[in-house]
Amino acid sequence: VREDGRAAGLLQWIRLRFDHDLILENHPGAPSKSWSPVCHLFPEPVPVKKGDLFRISVEFDDEHLYIEPKGVAGKT
Repeated sequence: VREDGRAAGLLQWIRLRFDHDLILENHPGAPSKSWSPVCHLFPEPVPVKKGDLFRISVEFDDEHLYIEPKGVAGKT
């Protein structure tokens, strides 16, 4: 965590390398593509402090990605 606040969700983007010269990225600031970054909002914001390690649980069932906050676990 870079600063005190509340974690409201997680932003996900991709980087696909098709060959040496062809890369598709959809990170914030990248040129507009058909695939947009995805925002996974948490059920409720989680309070965090600068230096905290924020834990999440990630599951995938061949169709959906599930991201759940697991809270704060110590300091970096």
